[in-house]
Amino acid sequence: MQSTQNTTLGKIKLSEQLAQQMQVSQEAAETLYDAFVSEVRSMLLKGVNVRLNGVGTIKVSHYEARLHTSPATGQPVAKPAGRRLRFTMAEPMKDALNNG
Repeated sequence: MQSTQNTTLGKIKLSEQLAQQMQVSQEAAETLYDAFVSEVRSMLLKGVNVRLNGVGTIKVSHYEARLHTSPATGQPVAKPAGRRLRFTMAEPMKDALNNG
């Protein structure tokens, strides 16, 4: 895969790359992609951290409810508690991005 800035690698292009590297059909690669995404999503929804060796770790973090001040009105606005995804880059990926 070539490295280009400001582009997004979506399902179709990634499936094409997988099919070529694995020497399987495009359909088989898309099935693999769908299964992978489904499993990652399922694990994250259960609160399990997902580590992709050499890339990084995706985990769910929780944040508390709090009050913000609206910049437009100056009035307090309640922000409810919630969850978000966090990504922590693995050292090999950091090194590759910063030195390569």
